[in-house]
Amino acid sequence: MGGVERRRLGHDFNGPDYGGFGCGPGQAIDNSRATGWSSTTGDDNGDPTNHFVPKHITVDLGRAVDVSGFGVDPSATCGDGPSASTGDYTIATSPDGTTWTDASSGTFTSDDLGRINLVTPVAGSDSVRYVRFTIRGNQTPGFATSCPGGSYAGCSYSDLSELEVYGSPTP
Repeated sequence: MGGVERRRLGHDFNGPDYGGFGCGPGQAIDNSRATGWSSTTGDDNGDPTNHFVPKHITVDLGRAVDVSGFGVDPSATCGDGPSASTGDYTIATSPDGTTWTDASSGTFTSDDLGRINLVTPVAGSDSVRYVRFTIRGNQTPGFATSCPGGSYAGCSYSDLSELEVYGSPTP
């Protein structure tokens, strides 16, 4: 069976759950770029700090998949400004939810917003059951010096509009 694997069976995450506002982690894996996941950048209250605390979502694909790529729309969502968009990221994969391999990492910029960006795994693409997407930084200019005194949305929030996993079930 070839093509795109779109099963979205379960997820785990850190940070607060804004699902009651339509901005929970499930909205990053709902096949809609009109919704997305919003989390905090510092503490779980969203208090602006000048220290970024990475936030992650872990997706259980429900079965082993040979991954050919990932689709990511790093755009801000939930009414947050563009500075809350995902910047620095890591995508890790696991066959068992315990042992993780960094499949890809990099930085999204304003040129990547508003569309699905194809990310090719450089490792850990065979027999993947779990995918963890970690926001390691957002697109707030000069985060360490701009926050907490800055007026950027990214001083309080970090967002991801969509995460897709492409591949085929492992035979």
